Amino acid sequence: MLARAFPLRAMSCEAIHRKLVGVLWNFFRGIILSRICQRFIEREFRKRDANTKNLLAAGSLSPALKDFVFGVKAPAPCRFFCGRDMELDALHEMLCSQGKVFLQGIAGIGKSELAKAYAKRYSREYTNIIYFTYSGDLKRDIANLDFADDVDDNETMDARFSRHHRLLRRLRDDSLLIIDNFNTVTLWL
Repeated sequence: MLARAFPLRAMSCEAIHRKLVGVLWNFFRGIILSRICQRFIEREFRKRDANTKNLLAAGSLSPALKDFVFGVKAPAPCRFFCGRDMELDALHEMLCSQGKVFLQGIAGIGKSELAKAYAKRYSREYTNIIYFTYSGDLKRDIANLDFADDVDDNETMDARFSRHHRLLRRLRDDSLLIIDNFNTVTLWL
């Protein structure tokens, strides 16, 4: 494929770069859309609006965690991230209708950057956006989140996990949780 895209003639580095970006963009764009997997939940997405205080009082919105949980803000996408408006819109539609979405694909195609760009573009629609990288143990990852009330250095991991989990369970559909690098591996016995 690359031999046809790049004939063996003298091309400037800039021309090769443009050609390569075009070929890769067309290839990966198809993969990203074909690899977005959906999971269903019963809850309905509730968009924030001007009546936030009324919704919060009625128990329809999550408590704001920005001053309570530290270091979980979604990082900005790569400054070269562009041209994925259709994928971002499709991702938003899926999250609104299904509640959970798993981005799946080969390494390096931009799944994490797509998630970061989504968090940036739609940040006003969520009370909380929590972003962390999966380390292989979700229980440990949740226990290691940095909460403002984590003052007891002697607290066990199980106790800290239970406390953090209780608070995270209080979050409603107006919160976005991004677990980056959440890999699942099928074990063959």
